[in-house]
Amino acid sequence: PPPGTSPQRFYLCGDGSLSVDCRGGAARTYRYDPRHPIPSFGGRNMLIDAGPRDQRPAQSLPDYGLIYRGEPLDADLTIAGAVRVTLHVESDCPDTDFVAKLIEVTPEGRAMLLMDGLTRAMYRDPSAGPQPMALGQVCRVTIALGDIHHTFRAGNRIEIDVTSSNFPRRARNTNSGHPVLARDREADIRVATNTVQHAPTTPSFVELPVLGRQKQARQPLRTFTDESSSLGGGSVFMSPDRAHEAVGGARGTESLQTHSWREMDSNSRSPISGDTPQRPRGEAASRREPVATSPERSSLRATLMMALSVSFSRNWRER
Repeated sequence: PPPGTSPQRFYLCGDGSLSVDCRGGAARTYRYDPRHPIPSFGGRNMLIDAGPRDQRPAQSLPDYGLIYRGEPLDADLTIAGAVRVTLHVESDCPDTDFVAKLIEVTPEGRAMLLMDGLTRAMYRDPSAGPQPMALGQVCRVTIALGDIHHTFRAGNRIEIDVTSSNFPRRARNTNSGHPVLARDREADIRVATNTVQHAPTTPSFVELPVLGRQKQARQPLRTFTDESSSLGGGSVFMSPDRAHEAVGGARGTESLQTHSWREMDSNSRSPISGDTPQRPRGEAASRREPVATSPERSSLRATLMMALSVSFSRNWRER
């Protein structure tokens, strides 16, 4: 994650809320029937509809799962990095899937999917191999949703949905406990009753990488002049850390102000136009009084000037 990012937990509460300071409440239960899996709406897909999609059509289905929704945000909240959901769960089947979705809810009620992830309960600890769930056993399941950089807008809500299917994005789990689900037949399918715990000793939560509001200051682009370079005293726009590389290691003097070229003499063409510059004859190309430019425009000029100057310098030395 970028500098200034710190993990913050939002707890899933027994009343269906999502809060940074709520740890408790009764357990919540839902039913999962593999014969009627919850369909996929958006997400990181290639062959089916992809991207952020409203989840309300899925949420309206019977036995969808559980919804945990936070209060409207007082200010923008930016996250940058990996998102993980940790659940303490039970099931009356030896195996089942747990799906977590990170959703942003708008004031109009749209529930827009940002990312989702899935963990197969029997393989909740990959290093330990298959571990079928026992009736009444509370297991800790961690679901990795992936990496994201996103800003939740003020007035919107953060939501976490927990379900057990996301078909066809994820193959359905038959809840049979068999290692290879593709071999299961109709008789192997079991309907699961899955439970999410919220007690202080068995909390369920999402960990968001919250980015601090401090903005990193950008280094201004500067003009480096090298009288000994093969450009004949020309100037190159670049960031300070690229100066040495661009001028071939020659020593240069640094101007403290960002400049732009407004006019060049008849012996040189403007590098902004894309034409190949000619080597100046005599003194360096004349310029009008330099004026400050916007960071975006200076960045474009810097990239073009640096590429052209390095290429020209290399070709000139080969002559």
